[in-house]
Amino acid sequence: MNLRQLVGPLASLALVAASLVAVDASPAAAQCLSSEDVSNVRYLGRGYRRAASVDGQYPGTITLSKARTHTNSRSVSISVSKGVVDAGVGFDTSKSSTTTASYSLDTKDTKRGRGTYRVFANHVYRRYAFDITTIDAACVVRHGRGYAWRWVRYSYGWKKL
Repeated sequence: MNLRQLVGPLASLALVAASLVAVDASPAAAQCLSSEDVSNVRYLGRGYRRAASVDGQYPGTITLSKARTHTNSRSVSISVSKGVVDAGVGFDTSKSSTTTASYSLDTKDTKRGRGTYRVFANHVYRRYAFDITTIDAACVVRHGRGYAWRWVRYSYGWKKL
């Protein structure tokens, strides 16, 4: 499994921490192909981070809207030369989606009376821990641990200040 498989093709990934330690270096070895392997993926639960907030007075309606766009793109080109013939092919692909959500609070419905109210939006994430092994072009093998947050949705709420 690699990092792209862990978080999905359109997911927003915040790599929170990853530390790698060199285990084996063999400079005399043949050239290596760079690779990464993710293993021992553990789900740590949900995480929340404040996205936005807006304040308003009683009586009235307070509305908060948030939108988030997810984009993933790939670009590949391959060329081959044999003697006097050169051939090549390339392509670019891209996909995006937008998640929009809103929340409205009619302060009269709260039954808490006059005052200032705050409507807030939070990002909701799935939190993961994983082990990672990489091999670079110089055949150096590194082992480490990392953390990833995958955005899921918005959550909304309100409170009286």
